[in-house]
Amino acid sequence: MSYSLERAWEGKGPGYAFAEAGVETAQTDVETLEELVAGLLEAVWKITNL
Repeated sequence: MSYSLERAWEGKGPGYAFAEAGVETAQTDVETLEELVAGLLEAVWKITNL
C-alpha cells in the first residue's frame, strides 16, 4: 500500500494545516489588516494597563 502526504492533505484547508501545526486561529469581522492590528493593540493595552 502506498501513502502520499499530498493525499493526506487533500480536501483540507489552511485552517486544518495551521491547527495541525499548533497554531490557534480565530475568525473576525474586521475588513483590513490595519483594523485587526489596531484591535489587538487596544486589547493588549487594556490588559496591561488595568
